[in-house]
Amino acid sequence: MHTIKPLFKDSVLQKQFEINGYAKIKLLDFEKAKQLYATYLTYQKEHDAIDSLYKSTTHTNNPDLILEIDRQIKSVLTTELDKHFQDIEPMMCSYITKQTGEGSETRLHQDPTFVDESKFVSANVWVALHDINHQNGNLFFVRGTHQFMPSLRVTPNCP
Repeated sequence: MHTIKPLFKDSVLQKQFEINGYAKIKLLDFEKAKQLYATYLTYQKEHDAIDSLYKSTTHTNNPDLILEIDRQIKSVLTTELDKHFQDIEPMMCSYITKQTGEGSETRLHQDPTFVDESKFVSANVWVALHDINHQNGNLFFVRGTHQFMPSLRVTPNCP
């Protein structure tokens, strides 16, 4: 049997991650969050052009923009990620926004697999760049749901 190397440097966070499927950490200080938000504002026009209540940099279908956003976010996040995680390879960074309105919610789901999960761990890192609350869209996690589908999970419109 193959042993998967822990993702977190902190053994308590690693245990929480294994049991719950998530762990909450303070990743960025105010200035770094402000820097990422300022970068988003630079490209907000391209995001706002997406005809959806859920908007991601990848939905722009603009490869140059997608790569530039990825580069800029990684330039801020990589050092901070290295403080908490071990032996990671950040794959893709993007901005995601959700507008208010009927149909803007995301239903219960498991995110796609990005690696062979029998050998490696993949995880998403979500960073709120402004205060969030029940009125403007909290992000919720359901403990243990990371173990519901131990199989290949693909994104519907991705070849």
